[in-house]
Amino acid sequence: MTLFNIKYLKTIAAVGAMVFFVSCSNDIVTDTGGIIDNESFSRETITVPLKLTTKAIDLSNVRTDRTLNYLLGSYIHPDFGMLKADFVGQVTPNGGFPSAIDENTVLQSAELVLPLNLVQTSSGVFEVPNFLGDFTSRLSLEVKTFENFLELFNVDGQFRTYYANGTNNGNNATDLGNETLLGNLTDVEIEEQYDTEESIVKVPLDVDFFKTEVIEKAISERTSNPSFGDLDFIQIFKGIRINATNTGDGSILPFNIMSQAKVNLIYTNTIEESDATIVEKRDTLVLDFDRVNKNLYSRNHITANVANERYVQGAGGYEVSVDLEEFIAAQRSIATTQDWFINQATLTVFTKEVVPETLNELYVYGINSDGEAVAISDYGFANIENPVGGIVKDVNGENPQGFVQFFITNHVRDILLSGLDIKELRIKLREPSESTVVSNSSIDARGIVLLSGDENADKAPKLEVIFSTVK
Repeated sequence: MTLFNIKYLKTIAAVGAMVFFVSCSNDIVTDTGGIIDNESFSRETITVPLKLTTKAIDLSNVRTDRTLNYLLGSYIHPDFGMLKADFVGQVTPNGGFPSAIDENTVLQSAELVLPLNLVQTSSGVFEVPNFLGDFTSRLSLEVKTFENFLELFNVDGQFRTYYANGTNNGNNATDLGNETLLGNLTDVEIEEQYDTEESIVKVPLDVDFFKTEVIEKAISERTSNPSFGDLDFIQIFKGIRINATNTGDGSILPFNIMSQAKVNLIYTNTIEESDATIVEKRDTLVLDFDRVNKNLYSRNHITANVANERYVQGAGGYEVSVDLEEFIAAQRSIATTQDWFINQATLTVFTKEVVPETLNELYVYGINSDGEAVAISDYGFANIENPVGGIVKDVNGENPQGFVQFFITNHVRDILLSGLDIKELRIKLREPSESTVVSNSSIDARGIVLLSGDENADKAPKLEVIFSTVK
């Protein structure tokens, strides 16, 4: 959709009647059919070839906490290199630590329950969304606990933010300390489709550890502290770390940890009934992941430096940079001197492969001279969910060639005519919440390869600006 700014209507009214046609297909109207016949205006188009550079975003800037789903797995790809996703989280007793658990309680079993994040398709089956990798790869999980406490809040009372490399914004120790193995599970098979929404991975855990290091210590602490609660519990049991590995090239997929994952501790108590009958009562202490949860990412893209290719990947923290400084230096003074009416500005980038529209949606934002992120104002236009574009499309069906097009009319107008401080654009995988605010969180490991145009000028990225001036 052609975007325009209300403030320009006053200028247009002052110099003469000029009508901008708005197309619902994001195309500028080039044939007016005789409706516009004003020789006072001329319209021109400039097309600027651009250079793309892959930017490996510092993992200390990629936030991975306070999300509904978390990634697990490792994957190697010739375009993106290696990406690995592990998980760390705190658990607390659902409903509090039971009074029924005492010195006579017998712990029978312990297990970690990890539900896959599944979505239902139009055919009624369930699939793993945002899956990256090979379904023939087998997943192995190693579950550990650690000794250092994870804070939910900073000293100023604000939520602590945790980043992909294990750091946080609280300026305290980031290392988890010594780790203790609790259990492992190997050769987990991930299916392409499931008949039911409930598909669960269960990891058996060390019963003796939970008996002596968790249950018995919690009972002792409760005896001396009648108000024993969640904060006291997580001082005893600091949390769970899940280390994920894969066979072959691997895979990365989301698990529904925040709302559905849990640790089940099954225990029994021997009870004497009123008639002197001895019965064994069985129950479960459920530990929920309801406090600090975060992903840990590691990556290596040395093998992915391919000529003519630039890549965007969500959880990997890879973005593509588009340098605008040469364009701005060449056009800003001309645009202001000639008083351009900017009808439309588009950024077009070609892709290595054509992918379904459901695979990737890309997001574009600006970087100013201080290195700060600046949201594109076009995203907030007319309450349209995504007026900028960013969906991979086909040039034609017979000879498919993918491209991505961003409509950034207001943004270019602000840069050239209002002096908006922008030196480059960044293209990244779009998070669901992103619109007029740039998000630094990422829970989608998928990506896409963009062409730099170094080996084929026809596939070079370009910025096209259509503008009108008074003759």
